[in-house]
Amino acid sequence: MLVGNAKKLSVLLLVFGGLLISIAARATDDEYVSVQIADPYIELHTGPGRGYPIFYIAQRGETVQVLKQRTDWYKVRTVKGKEGWVALEQMGRTLENGQPLAVNYPTFAAYTKRHWEGGFMTGSFAGADTVSVYGGYHFTTNISAELDAGQYFGNFANGKFATANLVLQPFPEWRIAPFVTLGTGILWTEPKATLVNTKDRSDQVVDAGIGVRYYLTRRFLLRAQYKNYVVLTDRDTNQNAEEWKIGISTFF
Repeated sequence: MLVGNAKKLSVLLLVFGGLLISIAARATDDEYVSVQIADPYIELHTGPGRGYPIFYIAQRGETVQVLKQRTDWYKVRTVKGKEGWVALEQMGRTLENGQPLAVNYPTFAAYTKRHWEGGFMTGSFAGADTVSVYGGYHFTTNISAELDAGQYFGNFANGKFATANLVLQPFPEWRIAPFVTLGTGILWTEPKATLVNTKDRSDQVVDAGIGVRYYLTRRFLLRAQYKNYVVLTDRDTNQNAEEWKIGISTFF
């Protein structure tokens, strides 16, 4: 008798648990926005970027659920359960209740409230060609911290450098916004001389600079800057080096 009651109780618990899971799943689905495809099709990528392969095509008239957004990409789920990432441009042409979906296009307002920034720059360091990459985090609209790393290629020496900088932007609301930097880092020098016994060396540097950011469009900006470096050598006198760079950056 007890065994029979236990079996009945187990069945009831399984049924009750299944109902709870079904209700929870339905409630979760209700939290998502559903849109209808208005273009001939939309392309689902395996990840949030054009470098990720397209693995599924959803046709016009189909309905998809919008799960989340990451920068210029939306993760969606089709009625067949396929989940993938769709470019913002395509999502902007889908329909929610007969109206275009209100997508979050990157704007100048988003630029002024950015948290992360990074880019590629090229120019001249102490008369040598240089390339570098940088990344930065904005604590406020006025103050950010950046890490910069790169290489330079000269006639008599090549080298690498890595610096950490504090950046002050006094007018973040300007489309063309000046900024100043102050930082420190390490400079590694590799002399090319072969007639004398020269050695590679590393020196600490301190730098101060000025620059300007120009918001271009979407998530892109143009950046140009000048820095003056003081190389703290172990010799009698320190050395100075000037750097001019320009590049393209993006923000999140």
